[in-house]
Amino acid sequence: MALLWVTPSVAATYEVGPGQTHEAIGDVPWESLAAGDEVLIHWRAEAYHEKFVICARGEADNPIVIRGVPGPGGELPVIDGQNATTRAELDYTNASRGVIKIGSANNPTDTLPA
Repeated sequence: MALLWVTPSVAATYEVGPGQTHEAIGDVPWESLAAGDEVLIHWRAEAYHEKFVICARGEADNPIVIRGVPGPGGELPVIDGQNATTRAELDYTNASRGVIKIGSANNPTDTLPA
């Protein structure tokens, strides 16, 4: 008799914002996002001026979720592309076209979401 032990992967939650584990959106390890991971971007008084790329694939029953967390008055966080910066390790094509880029990257490795 052979026994096979499968250890399920544990999804990660990345909290971004004032007083959170990650102060800036660029601090999230976008290169290693996987199915089931969640990025929670908390409201702050000023907009986030950052760009990021997602090159990972979730699953229908285990998606990758990026969600805004409301502030005390219900305000949602704002991601503004004006003067936005990108962490140097994120190398993707057409970076000037948008704030959030899905696919078409050199780093992280390009796995275009379905």
